[in-house]
Parts: sequence; C-alpha cells; structure tokens
Amino acid sequence: MLTFALSIGLIAGLALAGLGVWLVALGAQGSTRVTFVGQTLDSTNVGVTAIFIGAVTLLFVVRRTLASIDLLATHESNRHVSSTPKPMTIAELAEAIRKLSNDQRQLLSLIDTVKSGIQVGDVLDHLKISRQEAVYRARDLRTQGLVEIATQTDQIFMLSDQVRNLKASDTGIVRRLIEDSM
Repeated sequence: MLTFALSIGLIAGLALAGLGVWLVALGAQGSTRVTFVGQTLDSTNVGVTAIFIGAVTLLFVVRRTLASIDLLATHESNRHVSSTPKPMTIAELAEAIRKLSNDQRQLLSLIDTVKSGIQVGDVLDHLKISRQEAVYRARDLRTQGLVEIATQTDQIFMLSDQVRNLKASDTGIVRRLIEDSM
C-alpha cells in the first residue's frame, strides 16, 4: 500500500513538473496565483506554476513516505521480538523468582492471577504504585523472561510463553514458588 501511494504521488508530481517544463518551453503566458499546501506562488507563466505544483507534490509525497517508513522502523524496533527461547525448567523458574524483590514478586503474582494479561491501570489499582514504577518492574520481569508486555490501547502484562508452558502442567506453580520464596 505504501509503494502504491508513493508511486501515484511520484507520477503525479513528475507529470506536473514535466508539463510545466513543456509549457515554459512553449512560452505559455498567463497571470497565475496559486496557493498550494500553504505555499503561494504568483507567476506570469503557467509552466512555472505547474513546475511549482509538481515540486511541492513531490516534496510532500517523499516526506510523508519517509515519515511512514521511519514510523514503521521505530514500531518494529520497539516490538519485543524474541527468537524461540529454550524452555524454562521449574528449577530455573524457582531460582528466577527467588532472586526477585518482594515488589517484583507481588507484580508477578498479580500477573499470574489473570490468564489473558493485566492492564497497567489495574496493576496501579491493586498494588498502589505509580505507572512509571509498574512499567519499570514489568520491564525488569520481561528481561528475566518471566513476563511479556503487549501494547494495545495500553500496556498489558502477561506471563511469558516459557512460564505459561510450565503452568500448563501445574497451574499453581508460579503462586507456590512465589510463596516459597518469601
């Protein structure tokens, strides 16, 4: 879709600029005043006006395309993409939980109670912490492979695939390991 819009915009801009060059070569005369995308041009030659409109169109299309590409690149680099991690064992999970602070354990315990993930706002309500602190704690848990963070209308924290796979065989494992580590 991006290439189609870019192609149409480039064709239109080049066609107008080319038409303008042709009209200038023919010596087409005519007093013209054009305001296009906030830019105003007064000219006595219609060809110059067509070149102006073509140039502004090309500039607009190229800038929007580059902005879209930059937005896509930023979105992809911020997305948590991981290769398939090696499966976590119960012993590794227990060790990871044991190393957590009590605050991190509280957050992990809360995330564990909601199967489809919990939104940041609900974490704030339950744990009575700031949004910044909740996001910081969740990111720390993510770096340890314990949770994932999805961004929809707001950030949603959920157990990582590795931990969910362990829970598939023992649904209470995370809760028990957290309680044992306190």
